[in-house]
Amino acid sequence: MIKKIFIFLIAWFFPAFTMIQAYEPEFVAFVDQNRPRLTDNPATISQLDEDYFEIEPPRPPSYDSNVKTQRLYYEDAGAVSNQVEYEKSTSLGFGLKFATRSFGITYRTDQTEYLHDKQYRFMGDNDSFNRLGLVLGTKLGPALVGINFNLQNRQSKITHDIWKCSVNSETHYLYYGDRSNPKDHTNTNTPENCNRVKSTYNSSFLKPTVGVIIPFGTFMVLAATHEPQVSTHFERDNKSESSFSCTVSGDFGDAQSCDFFGTSKKYKYTEPAKTIYGVQLNINFLENFSAKFAYDVGKIAKLPASQTFEGLENLNTDIKGQMAGVEFLKMVGVSTGSREFSAGSLTYRKKFTNLNLKYWGGWNFSYNEILIKDNSGQKFEIKYPSVSFNAKFDLTGRRCDVWKDNVVTACDN
Repeated sequence: MIKKIFIFLIAWFFPAFTMIQAYEPEFVAFVDQNRPRLTDNPATISQLDEDYFEIEPPRPPSYDSNVKTQRLYYEDAGAVSNQVEYEKSTSLGFGLKFATRSFGITYRTDQTEYLHDKQYRFMGDNDSFNRLGLVLGTKLGPALVGINFNLQNRQSKITHDIWKCSVNSETHYLYYGDRSNPKDHTNTNTPENCNRVKSTYNSSFLKPTVGVIIPFGTFMVLAATHEPQVSTHFERDNKSESSFSCTVSGDFGDAQSCDFFGTSKKYKYTEPAKTIYGVQLNINFLENFSAKFAYDVGKIAKLPASQTFEGLENLNTDIKGQMAGVEFLKMVGVSTGSREFSAGSLTYRKKFTNLNLKYWGGWNFSYNEILIKDNSGQKFEIKYPSVSFNAKFDLTGRRCDVWKDNVVTACDN
């Protein structure tokens, strides 16, 4: 049964969804003794008291204007430089988790679509980031340990403002310096069967995450995660028509005639190492009332511009976060906090407020504000609500109260 579910999830979700770059990490030390859940710290799988499923439905798309983005391959694709400024972008995401107490599957996809390059080289760039993880965990002495083998895929599908047309059975590549249709430029050689040229860039790599949780009775929990550095590359599809060189031609109105080189090309880059440490303090005033405080600190390895995905030095390497929450009757929880982390050359500061309801499974309703800042000091903000649902069920029969009497215990089954 488990094998069939694993195959089904790979076959359905991995090809069906194709990234917001601002993936939002969770607190590495946060544990919920009353309703354990699987988080970004893979060690939390070892605290599950029953089989577990969680889904984060697609959040509403967020919109931004005047977005600058930088990729190693943009200049190769025809831009003036590796940095491109778009008129707007939209982003959305989706995720799910399925787990028993010893192994699980995680999936996350984020997608960002950039539209209308202001240099009139690109019509758009559909940028996707998919992560499929296999999580393994166990109890080791007083600690919970886990590892997530995370298969990651990044893909960029660029739609050019260059047209591939046919005239009298001959193929022509045309560039008008705007976003108009070739038919808008009429003359005796009006091109036909015109479609915008597309280029595809792919990167796939395996990046493990190791996690540990060490509880100290009911009062304090220490935790940490580590992701090693991974060297990988972006590769242009050898079927893509890219590396354009355009010269003025009077045959098709005011179009420029373009030649291209469509061979495969690789761009090496490095995914930096990341280490995060966290502590959670639990204060139980009464039987039906408790308070929680969580703190995270961490570092992302600093890389020179020549090794990064963006071709920019990642100046922002600190990770930090803090959260405070209260819980009533072990059924209703409210928490608020902030996270600061970086992705490439961008710094993200997220503020959030969560409402957790433990009825018919577990519900998390959240309102989020993310402030994004780049190396030049430019800022823009994303605000959105989100919801997730998790449920426990008896599929494998591996049920156990791991947090019996608020202390982690070993389970024989």
